[in-house]
Amino acid sequence: MTFRRFQYRPSPPPAEGSPSQWLPPMTPSTSAPAAVPLPSITPAPIQPTAAVPPPVPKVQHILTGVFELGNQSAALFSINGISRRVYVGETIGSSGWSLMQVANQEVVIRRNREVYTIEIGQKF
Repeated sequence: MTFRRFQYRPSPPPAEGSPSQWLPPMTPSTSAPAAVPLPSITPAPIQPTAAVPPPVPKVQHILTGVFELGNQSAALFSINGISRRVYVGETIGSSGWSLMQVANQEVVIRRNREVYTIEIGQKF
């Protein structure tokens, strides 16, 4: 392996009109650069905001079946995909609705002064 020895040769002067002609000549400076005042930044006051709770998903109730057994009748409800048996007089999950009557493959439910008749497969 052989090595070549290179000598430094200065580059030729730039051509007339080239970008390097547009720049001012560099001169060494011994003075410190001038201090440039920075704009003052004052942060805006933070306004307290009320925390917004995430939306509560709506609970879905579906009547999936009935048990007509006289005074021991019950209904089968799917509450968010989970089957629950509810007897006459009981509250249906945490909905506030109560099972009032079971007859002819349908039920009567009540909440406050509202009364509805629900058939199998219906949602409320």
